Amino acid sequence: MGEDRSRPARRAASSKPGKEGKALEVRIDLMFLILALMSAIAFKNAALTEIRKTGTKSYISVEGLKKPAGWMKKLYKIRSSYIPWFSYYELILAPAFMLIGLLNVFLHRIFSGVPNIVGILLMIQIGLALLAGFVFTIGYVVFTKRSAGRGNG
Repeated sequence: MGEDRSRPARRAASSKPGKEGKALEVRIDLMFLILALMSAIAFKNAALTEIRKTGTKSYISVEGLKKPAGWMKKLYKIRSSYIPWFSYYELILAPAFMLIGLLNVFLHRIFSGVPNIVGILLMIQIGLALLAGFVFTIGYVVFTKRSAGRGNG
């Protein structure tokens, strides 16, 4: 009889979280926010480093460059009038990853009873960051090879 009572008690504890369950949910929400913040900072730092590295030389044509928006120049303190296209999109993705983190916290709170929801949301967030990092790495290599082939003037 003791075994029969323990099973429903475990289910009830997982469906109606007590102190431990609420603390776990807060830790999971913090994990989503920290991961989003780390992704945003990584994309911002990578883009600003690439802008400093590549620069905007006069021999580089404007085809591989984009003009940053006013909010971008203010938020990231960019002085260049043109930046590489992949850096432009990295700077857009930095705040987007913060929004993805907030969305994951919101979805986790709504669908907390769904099995594996944390794993699904986590894999989506990490997968998007890895995909974006892969695409921007290829963009950086292509851009620097293309601009290096043009010579110094």
